[in-house]
Amino acid sequence: MRLLNAGQAAYVDGWEDYQAVASYDREHWFRVPTRYENGELVIEHQPETNSLYYAYFAPYSYERHLDLLAWAEQHDNCRSVRLGQTLDGRDLDLLVVGNPAVAKAAVWVTARQHPGETMAEWLVEGFLERLFDNDDAQARRLSQQLVFYVVPNMNPDGSVRGIYGPMQPG
Repeated sequence: MRLLNAGQAAYVDGWEDYQAVASYDREHWFRVPTRYENGELVIEHQPETNSLYYAYFAPYSYERHLDLLAWAEQHDNCRSVRLGQTLDGRDLDLLVVGNPAVAKAAVWVTARQHPGETMAEWLVEGFLERLFDNDDAQARRLSQQLVFYVVPNMNPDGSVRGIYGPMQPG
């Protein structure tokens, strides 16, 4: 597959050493051979079936975002705070992990200011999994000493609309 206008991307240097991702089921993603040459992005991959999805980053759907919030809220040391609503009427959520009353310091983690940067919400998911792991002594210690303020998706409207960068007014 050749993307003929890759040389017109906002950040052409980003193609160096880039590898596209692919999936047969939209759940499990893997890297495929990709190269940039003469202004074109070339993906060289022979699909094993007739149906295959390619993406710049592994997608993180709004449905998965809602599942992440519901899962996080089930943990004893986590509570969810609705910061407000977006222009499209979606909740903008903050997860508070730890006890602010006894914390020695606060750590803020925000993701997806640019909604197309889905890898940031994947990072938040893994980060929370680690913090909630009762068998992880280091995570327990951090949760006892610090409070984490986590906004998994700063721009849910842009994520749902499929916008890569910041949303423009109007």
